[in-house]
Amino acid sequence: MYLKGEGSGTVPIYTMAHIAEQGIVAVTITYRIGNFGYMPVFESGCAVAALYHYLNPLSNNLFHKLMLCAGNVPNDIIDGKFFTEHPMNLLERGSFPCMPVLIGSNKDEFSMIELPMYYKALGITKNKEHLKEFLLKKYGEFADSLESELKPEANGIVDLQIQIMELLVFHSSALFLMEKIGEKSPVYGYRMNYIPNLYNGLRGSYHGAELAFFFGTIDNMNIHITDENKAAVIAIQKDWIQFIKFGKIEGRPLFNKTGKITERHCEKIIQLIKN
Repeated sequence: MYLKGEGSGTVPIYTMAHIAEQGIVAVTITYRIGNFGYMPVFESGCAVAALYHYLNPLSNNLFHKLMLCAGNVPNDIIDGKFFTEHPMNLLERGSFPCMPVLIGSNKDEFSMIELPMYYKALGITKNKEHLKEFLLKKYGEFADSLESELKPEANGIVDLQIQIMELLVFHSSALFLMEKIGEKSPVYGYRMNYIPNLYNGLRGSYHGAELAFFFGTIDNMNIHITDENKAAVIAIQKDWIQFIKFGKIEGRPLFNKTGKITERHCEKIIQLIKN
């Protein structure tokens, strides 16, 4: 069961014909639904919805494996019915079942909103002289360390601020969930650094970029499909389909045992082609 985090789940890249060819019956639905039995694959806002079900004793016995793609930590939603206490307390206490979990994010999760129309709403400055003031206001005592750590990788001050947001919203959330869930459950972690052949690579490994490769639907994306693209599909599908079928990924480290995750780079994809 694939629950899409936003927009439409019926666009061409979410068709499941290629997944079905590999013995997986997949259904795409909106995530605002009730409880039923499924093995959930969740992305974006739905990864949070999946986490909520995982932390809820009323629904966490309805599935036996879980994938959380580009989600984040629980928010303070206590409605008295679905949650009677803060979900973060449940996570900290280990009030969730033991099952295989796959957790990860893409390198450039916020690249799609790196546009001037969003700068004001996101609290982003284009003025170099105001940068330290903006960072201090948003991140307090951590402002200087965040700036110094990410500045060497950033392409200007706007990109620096975007990278800080990606780190705090997506990457650190993924790491936190790997650590907490890994105290009780077998956890695989991943980071997708692979850049799809789309937008001339300008958006990097953007939010949701992994989906067309997992579903094998890059042929529906109106892009020139390269051997590198095809190798990426094979590599991602191999791992994730193994996880869906068996709850294990051959040759990949368990985060809760090794502290390591699987990183997907262009160089590694190219090496697959050569081999």
